[in-house]
Amino acid sequence: MEIVKRASLRILYELKWILDFVFQRAVQFYSVAFVSGKQTSGQVLVVHTDGIGDYIMRIGLIDTLRELPGVEEIHHVLHSHLESIDDIIHPDDVKFYLDHERYRRNHFYRFRFLRRILARSYSMVIYPVFSRSSVGDEIVKLVRAKRKVAFAGDDKCMTEVRRKRNLGIYTDLIACEPFLPELQKFSLVLKTVKETDRESIAYVKLDAPYRGEEFLLPEGLQNAVKQLSVLLFPASNMHAKSLPAETVGRIVDSLIEFGGIREVFVVLESSENHLFENAFSKTSDRVKIVTGQSLRTVFSMIQSAALVISVDSAPAHIAMILGKPTMVLLSGAFFGRCFPVQHENLECVYYTMDCFQCEGNCPYEEPECLTKLDVRLVMEKVQALLKD
Repeated sequence: MEIVKRASLRILYELKWILDFVFQRAVQFYSVAFVSGKQTSGQVLVVHTDGIGDYIMRIGLIDTLRELPGVEEIHHVLHSHLESIDDIIHPDDVKFYLDHERYRRNHFYRFRFLRRILARSYSMVIYPVFSRSSVGDEIVKLVRAKRKVAFAGDDKCMTEVRRKRNLGIYTDLIACEPFLPELQKFSLVLKTVKETDRESIAYVKLDAPYRGEEFLLPEGLQNAVKQLSVLLFPASNMHAKSLPAETVGRIVDSLIEFGGIREVFVVLESSENHLFENAFSKTSDRVKIVTGQSLRTVFSMIQSAALVISVDSAPAHIAMILGKPTMVLLSGAFFGRCFPVQHENLECVYYTMDCFQCEGNCPYEEPECLTKLDVRLVMEKVQALLKD
């Protein structure tokens, strides 16, 4: 029975690969027959198939690429949920916003999206994501460019067979260890694109005109998030990176007892609300759960708060580029990739275990590395971050 199941899955996979192949050939035929792309040697396309945190980490890489000789414009492929902050990060760049689910399921959407990119011809396409996806690979494959650069990566987002097939798309493949820090990975991109001795890319702090009146909180939160408020992001889309409710309760209670903190806002996705609503025992009127906020509102809340504490990299990266004191409560799932890292006004707290770098395959019912976090150490770091 198991053999039949495996054979069936293999046949379905091969059928999908054949359909994708036919679709790609049809798009390429359309591109050659009906589209005359703008011929330019100065346009570079950067493909981002991951989230806001990774995009923020690449700001320094993008700004460095922009300074290279011959680069006139940089275009981006980005997740559609980033469109709400279009005017905040690289507002003058051309951006193609991609709904991944629609791209996979709807061939008409897929064709319309690709048609917009195929209207241009690039000197180079860069896909600076270690765990590449088949969607990103297909976009790079179909785009007209003399040079295509990417990480050899892993098969976390696609099958090993498809990954090996897709390696042939690229003119330049970058090999590196999975847990090499992301900022050092980006330096390898620069070394591949242009000879350089730079060992790491730095975080970039957003200055005006990126900051200011555009960060307007929605009605109901305008007077709530004040200078002496702390934002806590206790959950991630990966269970192995999310704080257990009991640990959240201990941290929140300690924050409320700490002198000088007016309120604690626990920021959650709507689906996560029930996990933590009973986690707080003391002075609950100073603890507020905020759910279902847009990415732009999250930017606004972080801009207004005194301190951001997060288990997930995205809120931490946003806080760092906005110059806010930031604490990361770090699990061992992807330890070393994004955090810990040296940065102004950043503290990382973690409990080291032998199973670190498990990539989310936690052997415990609750992530032990987060359950055993030393709350006293967390509060010492909070005091250090808020010393001014």
